[in-house]
Amino acid sequence: MHPNYKLEVQFTVDQQTVNLESLDIQPADYLATGSKALEVQFQLYDAAVTARRGLLQEGTDRLEQKKLQVQIFALLIAALAIYVFIAYARNLALAQTSGRGAAASGSAISQHI
Repeated sequence: MHPNYKLEVQFTVDQQTVNLESLDIQPADYLATGSKALEVQFQLYDAAVTARRGLLQEGTDRLEQKKLQVQIFALLIAALAIYVFIAYARNLALAQTSGRGAAASGSAISQHI
């Protein structure tokens, strides 16, 4: 149901005077009027509950979508951190390997001279 719903209830009651000593309304009319008021109140309650349930579901859906976006962003950051770490480790290993090779060839040259 759309959040901007409109419940139209038309319910008219004849204005009658209630005296403390005697009632001007007949018991059958009083019962019918009370029953109609209860029926309209239940309709209003059902419409309000349906509208609130819809609003709650929309809010829950938005929060789930935000949660998913945050999780994807966190995974991307973690993947980037792992990539940088692996690149750094490879670069360090290459530097150590090339440093050992240069030191070994430098010592071989000095022995040759």
